[in-house]
Amino acid sequence: MPTGCHHPGGARQPAGLGQCLVSNDGGATSMLPKIVVDDSKCTNPLSCRKCLLICPMHVLGLGTKVGPKKFQEIPPEQFRVAGVRLEKCTACLDCVRACPHGAIQISYDGGAAK
Repeated sequence: MPTGCHHPGGARQPAGLGQCLVSNDGGATSMLPKIVVDDSKCTNPLSCRKCLLICPMHVLGLGTKVGPKKFQEIPPEQFRVAGVRLEKCTACLDCVRACPHGAIQISYDGGAAK
């Protein structure tokens, strides 16, 4: 996992939003985390919401599998957790640790942090 940005000329900044890694040509390459939620493990997000409440950046949100309808018409099992503001994710892993069902992973370029 990256620990900071390494820019040409030796400038360094701590890791955080839009983390950077040194590319082969010496430039900086942005690397944003991707949140993956396993819907088969996250079976009742409407009542659980632990990941939604713990995220300091409010990256996660509730969506539905059925498209736009009036809130009262949507059965609870049709709700799902999704990353809605991924550019704000700092990869702190609070959501991963908070999920009682192990439904959330953070991945970078094909690799995952559980």
